[in-house]
Amino acid sequence: MAERSAYAVLGLQKGATEQEIKLAFVEMVKKYDPEVHTDRFMLVQNAYNRLKHPKKRAKEDIHTYSVIAGDFLFAADEKASEGSAPSEAQIEAVRREYMQSAGDASLKNSLIRLLMQRSYLSTDRKLWAEAIADWNEIRSMDPTHVRARTNLMNANIQLGLSYALHSLHEEAVSLWEEALQLNPDNADLVHNLALACEKAGEGAKAARYWAEAVGRWKKLLNNDPDNGYLRECIVEAHRYHGGQFTASNTPEEKSQAINRYREVLELKPNDFDAQFHIASSLMEERKYPEAIKELEDLHRKHQRNVEVLNLLGWAFVNTGRVDQGFSTWNKSLSIDPKNPATKENIVRAHLTLGKQFRDKGMFTPAIVHLKKLLRYVQSAEVYMEIGATYDMKGDVRSAMQAYQQVLSIDSKHKAARKALNDLKMRR
Repeated sequence: MAERSAYAVLGLQKGATEQEIKLAFVEMVKKYDPEVHTDRFMLVQNAYNRLKHPKKRAKEDIHTYSVIAGDFLFAADEKASEGSAPSEAQIEAVRREYMQSAGDASLKNSLIRLLMQRSYLSTDRKLWAEAIADWNEIRSMDPTHVRARTNLMNANIQLGLSYALHSLHEEAVSLWEEALQLNPDNADLVHNLALACEKAGEGAKAARYWAEAVGRWKKLLNNDPDNGYLRECIVEAHRYHGGQFTASNTPEEKSQAINRYREVLELKPNDFDAQFHIASSLMEERKYPEAIKELEDLHRKHQRNVEVLNLLGWAFVNTGRVDQGFSTWNKSLSIDPKNPATKENIVRAHLTLGKQFRDKGMFTPAIVHLKKLLRYVQSAEVYMEIGATYDMKGDVRSAMQAYQQVLSIDSKHKAARKALNDLKMRR
């Protein structure tokens, strides 16, 4: 189950001040005694920890829709009361008369005023869809109508948020995109669209909005370079939207993923996850020398991190520095003797190299690697590989001994028994 929003736990909205967050936490602690409501208290404590510092809050905010405030604009004669609200019959009569008049300005203004009066009451009741329909009609008559334009944008934003919070992501995207056309400079709206598009499964569109949101935050950071919150927002956005680097990614996507994490390092030079992601990506790209450079730098900073050593070992092996690769894995085992990933790497590397040497007719180094496997795994499969290698080398006696070892492990191993019989026939 996904972790609840810290804002929702504390009964707050994104954008709450530090004082509001602290007061909400205090009220929750009063309500939920830690000894009586332990689980609930821990949930509240966790939420508070995620919000109490601006830098930590950036991580929460990057996954949370912004509540975008906006004032609805009405002229004095447009603020209708319940008793003076125009009826549908009144509006329809003026609409019909206006359409028959070939655009009479006086009738147009009358119709606009009636629609604004009705939309005023709809706004008060938060009947956004009804109000939006009225403002769209007004704009069809007068595209320059400022109040209708502003109100339409704000209503689309409000209704879009309601849809998004109820998981109607496609509907939210449609409304927010209309609002963005009316106010292209709204950075919070761009961020909301990035989140909603992603949840709606519109990956390409989400990527475009994420890039736009980050670009806007960068401009703000350039004007306020000491703003730690903005810096963390950019870092978290890169980390969150960096995407999983897989073999199915296009070269352009792979390059973009690496560049995103390089930007994180520019903002946070010691960010381990970003640098490790870059190294992993370079390994996927088979850019082993570049990966080695990144991994060796990481190792200098985190000398006891076996995850770094495990990946560095493969980087060395893939550049032909086999001894250095195994030495690196042995260093990993000296730090964590029971690390299963390290042992698996050593086994896989010995087996791969053994087969590669054998395929090239280099039987002695092939046997060396295959026999080293026995330090880590005593299995029938390993002895079968050793036997096959000796057989290809022409050392029948050693091959037979290897196949006999297989049968001592598994007396019913058909392939080993057949291999032994074939060797006896050839002697």
